[in-house]
Amino acid sequence: HSNGSMRLMSRAWECYQETGQYIRRHGGGCRRVTTPQQDCYFCLCARMAMRNTARVLQNYLQQTKNVHVSAQTIRNKLHEGGMRARHPQVGVVLTAQHRATHLPFARQHQYWKIHHWCSVGKLHLSRQKVDRSRR
Repeated sequence: HSNGSMRLMSRAWECYQETGQYIRRHGGGCRRVTTPQQDCYFCLCARMAMRNTARVLQNYLQQTKNVHVSAQTIRNKLHEGGMRARHPQVGVVLTAQHRATHLPFARQHQYWKIHHWCSVGKLHLSRQKVDRSRR
């Protein structure tokens, strides 16, 4: 046993001897950093700006409400409220050359309906089956 667990057992035994039962004392654990009203405000801000990350919410709260909490605390509070903080979207940065290359395709297909795209998906799947049979 480590030294910490021995102290814990000792305190539990003392509590049992004093009261005849072991009941966890109130006030133990971590102190609350935020109030329930602030927790509600975090969730409200997250709902209003659904694409914001926890870091963006943290900066917003510091600037507007002077509430200094960690981004992890915001993630935890959102999770308690049944929400999740958003992850920043990472993607390829398109250059002017990319856009120029894809523009004719976009113009050609801009009026396509869903059933047009379904046939493209079937063609793609049939090509995969042919490719697998060649192996």
